[in-house]
Amino acid sequence: MTEQSPTMLSAEFLSAVRHGEETAALRSRLASLPEAEIAGFSRERATAFWLNVYNGYAQVPSGSQARTL
Repeated sequence: MTEQSPTMLSAEFLSAVRHGEETAALRSRLASLPEAEIAGFSRERATAFWLNVYNGYAQVPSGSQARTL
C-alpha cells in the first residue's frame, strides 16, 4: 500500500460512504493519523480534511460501527 496524504484519505472515506462501500479500514487509517501531522496543515488543507471527515461520518448509516475517530 502506498502512503496516502491525510486529505486524500479523508476524501476517499467520504466517497466510500457516499457509494455505500465498506469504510472500516478507512476509518481505522483515519483514526491512526498522528495528531501532529494534522495540526501542521494549512487552514485550507485542514478545512478540507475535517469537512470530508465530518461529512462522511454524518452520512454513515445509524447503528454502524462508526465510533472510531
